[in-house]
Amino acid sequence: VLPQDKAPAARALGARGVDAVQFWNEGDPAAPPFPAARFLRDHVLELPLHQDLSPAHIEYVAEQVLSVPGFLRGIHSSQGGLQ
Repeated sequence: VLPQDKAPAARALGARGVDAVQFWNEGDPAAPPFPAARFLRDHVLELPLHQDLSPAHIEYVAEQVLSVPGFLRGIHSSQGGLQ
């Protein structure tokens, strides 16, 4: 997911028992700047979703994402703008 501010979103989900990962925070300092890559580093938040989760676990994760105040209001679209 792409919350507006991934650090508080990750903390809020963690407090709800969801191990969200702040993925890809650092880039290669020698690489040229790419705005799309910077955007993704600033916003990508990885949610636990894998083959060992039951439908009930997946539903719990979704419910917790929906319960974080302001989380959905700040989600970005894939085009980089706010939805």
